[in-house]
Amino acid sequence: MEQVSDFSADDLGTLLAYSRGRSVYLRSLEDWSEPPRELGKHDEEVRWLSNFHPEGDRLAASDESGEVKIWSITDSTEGPLRSFQAGELHRVLYDPTGRWLAAEGLTEGSPTVHLWDVTAPQGTDPLTLVRTDAVFHGVPKFSPRTPWLVTTNGSSAGFWPLTDRYPWVLRAADSRVTDVAFTPDGEWLISATSTGVRAWPLRGQNEGASRILLDRVLVSFPTVVFHPSGEYLAVASQERTVLLVPLDGGPIRELPGSSSTAVGMIIDFSPNGRLLAAVPLYGPAEEMVIQVWDLESGEVRTVGQVSGMSAYLGFDDDRRLRWSGGRDSDEGVGGERIFDLEGGSLEIVAEEGREYFRAVSSRESFMLVGQYRPEDQSTFIFWNSLDDADSRRITSHGAWIEDVAIDPSDRWVVTGGDEGLLQVGPVTGEEPHLLSGHRGLIRAVAISPDGQWIASGGDDQTVRLWPMPDLSKTPFHLRPLNELMETLHSLTNLRIVEDPEFSTGWKLDYAPFPGWEEVPEW
Repeated sequence: MEQVSDFSADDLGTLLAYSRGRSVYLRSLEDWSEPPRELGKHDEEVRWLSNFHPEGDRLAASDESGEVKIWSITDSTEGPLRSFQAGELHRVLYDPTGRWLAAEGLTEGSPTVHLWDVTAPQGTDPLTLVRTDAVFHGVPKFSPRTPWLVTTNGSSAGFWPLTDRYPWVLRAADSRVTDVAFTPDGEWLISATSTGVRAWPLRGQNEGASRILLDRVLVSFPTVVFHPSGEYLAVASQERTVLLVPLDGGPIRELPGSSSTAVGMIIDFSPNGRLLAAVPLYGPAEEMVIQVWDLESGEVRTVGQVSGMSAYLGFDDDRRLRWSGGRDSDEGVGGERIFDLEGGSLEIVAEEGREYFRAVSSRESFMLVGQYRPEDQSTFIFWNSLDDADSRRITSHGAWIEDVAIDPSDRWVVTGGDEGLLQVGPVTGEEPHLLSGHRGLIRAVAISPDGQWIASGGDDQTVRLWPMPDLSKTPFHLRPLNELMETLHSLTNLRIVEDPEFSTGWKLDYAPFPGWEEVPEW
């Protein structure tokens, strides 16, 4: 008979879980006469079992392949609740809150801990903890009362803060992410790539699993926009057909347009939801036309030709449609146009322009405009009032901005662009908070309807979901040196000290750790 490889008992001492071969079993400690019950089976031999979840209703197991599966204690007939790939890591354990699941071991010979936030959508990357100055020895320990994880070796310990400020990193697809959007109810995050559209659950629905809303080749730079009802979204296919995709998985409706070589489409619904308008991002001059569909009658019409790269297309109301764009060639001069869809008139607001993008505030009191400057190949943001001629440049954000979002309160702006850096700050232009993590260009940013989350997507093929930083505090990189050093000192006992034996005259060394008078916040 195969030997038991690991076991775990619940906190009440009433249940015993153990692994044998590829299976995980559960047995009552109160009535040993009851036969064991198989919770589930792995593809490889099970090596480790976690402690029971604090609620006592599940536990995790890892096998020889590095796969971690979470099994329900009450009902495992539908298979594991979740699964993760831990690679060479094996030993697993829950923290006292049940939010974090840790796996520890060796990755390419280096001691490593992975931390999964089990409140995040399935497929979210773990946090990876690696110490380069020491070797982990023994099992990591969670603090029973404060959000800290401790790793130890023979002579030192590492303290890792487990805050709610870490972003979720979602692997979107095998291509760059060109748009992200929150559903109007804030329950789902939508991501778009050139190969389809995916929905990520934000409140644990669908057992935390994402859903593929559309698996189809789209334009090279697809963007999504929601119908006012929130029941479906619109996106353009490679054939320039506009697709209406229901969020509940119902049939997809196609709105055929003329054939085009355009690499992207800008789309918008009228406020009453009856009309949908679309224009190529850029393409041949003869194909730079605006099309409008009546979703009730099925009628489609062309309302005008535009010149230049499209920066914005949006309804002022159910009757008037506004377009703006920038110069992209000697023939494409951009500008701004307003089309009266009922009367058929055209108002030319500007003959030419340099707009790269435009975002309008929720109260329609101001807009943020990105203007491209070919002389230094940069994009700068301008704040423009919609009530008067007041305008000012926001100089605190970077020199190349790809996308911008305004929070629902119209107080904060988020920008993303080159160097993989998100910037979050007041629309009045003060220095922003910096969120780093993306590799390469950030192409899309969005803010959740409740203003609590920031989503971003880019060329590194990831979607990142960031908790909104505490904007009442001074950005970390702008804090006074003494305050910054005190914060860093409270989190480590590493110090730079003088040492004449080193070529620089300094070395990195440990200082005695006296303990915390107050546990630091990070």
